Amino acid sequence: MSDENVEIILETTRLFDAGDFNAARKFLHPDSVLTPPDGWPEAGPFIGRDAVIAQYEQIWAQFEAQAIKVKNVAARGDWVILDYEWKVRGAGSGVDVEFDVTAVSRFEGGLIREAHHRWDHDKAIEAAGLSE
Repeated sequence: MSDENVEIILETTRLFDAGDFNAARKFLHPDSVLTPPDGWPEAGPFIGRDAVIAQYEQIWAQFEAQAIKVKNVAARGDWVILDYEWKVRGAGSGVDVEFDVTAVSRFEGGLIREAHHRWDHDKAIEAAGLSE
């Protein structure tokens, strides 16, 4: 199941990168939970598939351009750890910003049940309760 979970994370990331939130929805558990990194415009957590999708839509609307580049992905049991680079250009400001982000996601029934995004890899692991 780990390889399948990795493929789902990669596909979901591709869909989010393309702004295709409707297609990404099918990979989220109805009771999914998203916790954002410190400094996120809204504190979260975002609970439920609709709330998670709405948060992504709201954030993407703040940028005139954005791109996600996967740097590393690894499975750990029911969890997938994704390190990625997120480049954005502010809507209106035109300012380009680049972020390094780690998302740690847990699967349940073949769907993403929870995801913890952090600016720091170790903090993402810790947020998921996977610290060694």
